[in-house]
Amino acid sequence: MHIVTRTLCAAGFTLLTQGAFAACTAATVKGTWGFTYEGFDLAGQNYCAGVGLMSFNTATLSNNTVKISLQRESCDGRAIETGTANGTYTVTSTCTGRSTNLAYTGGNGSARLDFNIVEAGDKLQFVMVIPNTITLHGEALKR
Repeated sequence: MHIVTRTLCAAGFTLLTQGAFAACTAATVKGTWGFTYEGFDLAGQNYCAGVGLMSFNTATLSNNTVKISLQRESCDGRAIETGTANGTYTVTSTCTGRSTNLAYTGGNGSARLDFNIVEAGDKLQFVMVIPNTITLHGEALKR
């Protein structure tokens, strides 16, 4: 009986881990996501938090685009100007993604967005870095 129990547990674990690591593509994140974040503004030494929308589009010729629209942001209680960022992104089969060329409207330089696709493709966990300026982390839910 002990061997049967171990065999069934091993088979169940194998099925669970195979399902947990289902392959992702750029189409997995296609659509609009509502997000929240918090982080630190290195330049002003301020704690920041905000909300907004991310839109991922898949296009032909492997040119997947992402647009981030910041709706509201506050750094140490002061309202900050809202804005948008645009760039391209990639998604790996292991459900991680990256955009290394997010360009902000009205800003200089570019940002990097790294994300994990979790909860069967309904949630993103992300980190966004604007080099030497700001580091943010947050979550996005599919709308």
